[in-house]
Amino acid sequence: MDQVSSLLSFFSMLAGSLSPNTAENLGVLLRGAILSWRERTVTACIASAWPWYRKHWTAYENTVRKAKINAFPMARALFGAAIKLIPNNIPLLFIIDETLVRRYGPWVAGLGIHRDAVRSSKGRMVTTPGHKWVTLALGIRLDSYRTLALPIFCILYTCKKKAKRNKADKVYRRHRTVGELSLILLRIVAGWAKNRPFILSGDGAYGTHELADALNPNGAHPVLRRGLLISRLHKQAALYGEPVYGGAGRPPKVGKRLDTPDKRSKSIRAKWKRKAVAWYGGMRKTVKLLSGDGLWYKCGCSATRIRWVVVRDPDGKKPDEVFFSTGHNLAPAQIIEFFVSRWALETTFQEVRRHLGLETMRNWSRTAIGRSVPMLLGLYSMLVVQYFKAYAKPVGTWSRHAWYVKRWATFSDLMVMARCEVLREGISLTSAKNAREFLFGQASRSLGNTVPHAMRRAA
Repeated sequence: MDQVSSLLSFFSMLAGSLSPNTAENLGVLLRGAILSWRERTVTACIASAWPWYRKHWTAYENTVRKAKINAFPMARALFGAAIKLIPNNIPLLFIIDETLVRRYGPWVAGLGIHRDAVRSSKGRMVTTPGHKWVTLALGIRLDSYRTLALPIFCILYTCKKKAKRNKADKVYRRHRTVGELSLILLRIVAGWAKNRPFILSGDGAYGTHELADALNPNGAHPVLRRGLLISRLHKQAALYGEPVYGGAGRPPKVGKRLDTPDKRSKSIRAKWKRKAVAWYGGMRKTVKLLSGDGLWYKCGCSATRIRWVVVRDPDGKKPDEVFFSTGHNLAPAQIIEFFVSRWALETTFQEVRRHLGLETMRNWSRTAIGRSVPMLLGLYSMLVVQYFKAYAKPVGTWSRHAWYVKRWATFSDLMVMARCEVLREGISLTSAKNAREFLFGQASRSLGNTVPHAMRRAA
């Protein structure tokens, strides 16, 4: 098996716009974030990356809090590396969603009281203090593998009303909704796609008239005219037919009011079709589909032609759900499969929490908070891209277990390979002759009491 290429060289390609000192300090923190088995605080990352630890700990602390770091070139370089894994004849799949990073403290900047989707249910809403990050990810699907969501860019959402116990200054001068922030992210990342068509998949929070108005061939933003939106639709959504101009007055934008998707699904003349579609968990499920077209309109926005799809469980165990797409040329089964692919971003959030310690950071300043979470999400994407670049056919590169058959490599396997690569790099820093002195003597002088006493005695 070929050796994985150096993660440091891949990081240096992404960090080309940084100064040498900042890139060196971030490289130390990057190694520590990969090697650490506990929190991802600055001190924990330094302790895990002690062979590369050369400066005072405040130098690494100030890197996150004070250094001049421009995230746009790094995110663009990461997106350029990830887009090479997708053939040119396949439209790009953008997945957007928000995640809650639970944080506590009166001086934590940008802290708000948000709905905790994990702890809430239909009959009970649980609120938790923390940061809500709107994340735009690139979905990739290679060979027979499941869809993977690689976070590219994220932005912090703040509540309209400041929390009573929070004493920190405001992060933004004015409040922006989730839809407005998602439109900003999409305009930035879509401009890097070099005229490639794309599809944006999001849950019901992003099924708005504003996003649908922007993602159509006649939208106000030229960079978004080659994109489509797929999201949820209300069962009682107001849909209209084509406008008919009578020759007098202002031409109408919409025509006659059509039946709602809920009313069409309850009609005895509804023509349902059975179709096997890609479902959650990498499975296929047979569902009943009912589709139709219409103009979706709200005052202040242009009338957008959409195709809606009602999904019904043949067993009758789950209620009907309605989805829509601004691309009326897509088949109903394709709309459902693109929406199901949205769940890959939820899996990404779970893996970043479990393996990269997303909620274990303790920074509180505005600058440090605005960098730490995007860096951890970007580290996830960097590890995945590096893995698929190193292994063109990654069959047999993951761990084997006797109690079940693993069909694909998980992120835990990627973390094992990354840790081996970093440790291999640390061992090769010096020759075999000086390895004992480097690992024990020099580390003891640099870190003092942070190196266990037994290791210093062994040296």
